[in-house]
Amino acid sequence: MLNQTAIVLAIGLVAVLIVPWAALQRSHAQSDLTDAILKIHNDERAAVGVPPLKWSDSLAAGAKTWAEHDEKTGHFNDVITIWDQMGQNSAGFFKGISAPGEGQSKWVDEKMNWNGSTCHPLKVCSHYLNMINSRYTEVGCGTAPPSGLQYSVLVCRYR
Repeated sequence: MLNQTAIVLAIGLVAVLIVPWAALQRSHAQSDLTDAILKIHNDERAAVGVPPLKWSDSLAAGAKTWAEHDEKTGHFNDVITIWDQMGQNSAGFFKGISAPGEGQSKWVDEKMNWNGSTCHPLKVCSHYLNMINSRYTEVGCGTAPPSGLQYSVLVCRYR
C-alpha cells in the first residue's frame, strides 16, 4: 500500500511540475514573437515619427486563427486595410518571421515603393503602410506552422 501511495504522489508531483513548465515554454515563445514584431514595427514607426504600437492579445488571437486559415487553404487574404478601424498583413516565411526577405521583413522592404504620399506606379506598399499607419495604436500577430503549404504563415492585425 505504501508503494502505491508513493507512486501516486510521484505522478502528482510530476504533473504539477510539467504543466506549468509547458505553459512557461509557450509563454516564452509568445514573448519572443511579441518582442520581434514590436521591435521591427516600432523601429519603422520611429523612423517616420509615428508613436510605437502596443501589443494586443485579442488581435493576436484573431491573427493566429487567420494564419491557420491561410495556411490550411493556401489562399492568402493578404492586405486588409480599413484605415479608420483595422488592418491586416499576411506573409509566408521559411526561416523566421524577421528573416531577410521573409515575414515582416518583406513588409519593411516595401518602403522603397513609397514616396511619402503614394505607392510608386505598379508597386506594392500597402503592407508597409499598415505598419506605419499613425491611426493604429495596437498590433497582434499569430503564426501557423506548415502543414499543407511548404512554409509557415505570419498574420498581423492592426487597430
